[in-house]
Amino acid sequence: MGRWVGNRQQRHRLVVSLDAREVEGFSLDQPVKVLARTQEGRTASAPAHFDREGRGSATLIFPGDPGGLMLLVGPGDAPDEELERLRTLGREVPQRMWRGNELVLPALRVPAYWWSWWRRWSRVWWSPGAASPGATTGLPQITPG
Repeated sequence: MGRWVGNRQQRHRLVVSLDAREVEGFSLDQPVKVLARTQEGRTASAPAHFDREGRGSATLIFPGDPGGLMLLVGPGDAPDEELERLRTLGREVPQRMWRGNELVLPALRVPAYWWSWWRRWSRVWWSPGAASPGATTGLPQITPG
């Protein structure tokens, strides 16, 4: 596991489009992050940027061919390690979708359900000194795979 390091000459760019237009009460003040995890456990993340209507995107840069990915979308102020533990919006990106060094994904719909949870989650995060992740926050937990 770890973050990406590598040669810039082989960079791959992934654009993750997001659609939160159906979210009632959508506002630009809600930070959102997209995290990608490779099959080897490496991660890369980037903030999502939205327009006033709720259309947004995040761009992830990989120093080499990332292969198949699992994307997670969640609160922008969550540490990457915590975002991987949350039960949140996700999408698989099979390796076969890469046909070069750039991939632009069709918009991933952000349901109001997740948007409201992200607002709650972003208020409290556990610290390494806490008893356990989510112990006092009531955050749903998943078992890391």
